[in-house]
Amino acid sequence: MNYLYQKLIRVFTGIVELLFPSVCLACGDELVPGEEFICLYCLMDMPPSNLVSQPNSNPVMDKFAGKVSLTGAASVYWFDKHTSVQALIHQLKYKQQPELGIRMGRLMGAEWKNYSPDKQRFTLVPVPLHPTRQKRRGYNQAEQLAIGIGEKTGFPLASQALRRKVNNISQTGKSKSSRWENVKQIFECPVPPEGPVILVDDVVTTGATLEACIQTLNSKGVNDITVLSFAAARIEKG
Repeated sequence: MNYLYQKLIRVFTGIVELLFPSVCLACGDELVPGEEFICLYCLMDMPPSNLVSQPNSNPVMDKFAGKVSLTGAASVYWFDKHTSVQALIHQLKYKQQPELGIRMGRLMGAEWKNYSPDKQRFTLVPVPLHPTRQKRRGYNQAEQLAIGIGEKTGFPLASQALRRKVNNISQTGKSKSSRWENVKQIFECPVPPEGPVILVDDVVTTGATLEACIQTLNSKGVNDITVLSFAAARIEKG
């Protein structure tokens, strides 16, 4: 009976996969066995930043220089328009793909382990969404990334360390000064994390949201903070 049940499950699964094949969430091509959410071609297409190897001195870290108490900052990929990175982040934020966030987080965790193997234990703190927005979306994309990072590194997750107390409007399309005004004093830290922290987000653009998070953590005595994002907007050279 058990054998028959398992055989029926396999047949049913095969029919479902035939009718609704798993596709790459970046390009839409059908995935082959061993691929998960992202095909190999799109993985190879994502522009690596190579910043995790130098978290203390790089263009992302420079965004926060002299503004907050921060140990390091890095992104795993560059955010370029019309690339796999942009497509994946769009799917994660707007297309109800929480498991994709965990897959992307595993990529981040693997990159971190490549350059910081077993040197220090961090606490993962995701940039929070306002409860209203998180309820509407069903999950916090930064938290999903942090879960994936934790799977690869073993670092604990502190989802309640930061809380967004104001449901501010989206940052998309805002200038740098407008972004900062939009996020001032919107976070609180009800449960300060202990030890060094990795602050997790999906994309670094101007850094305004992350800066507000860091200031909130700093106000609670948390100063050993490293920012880690999936991607970062390329820094324009002046």
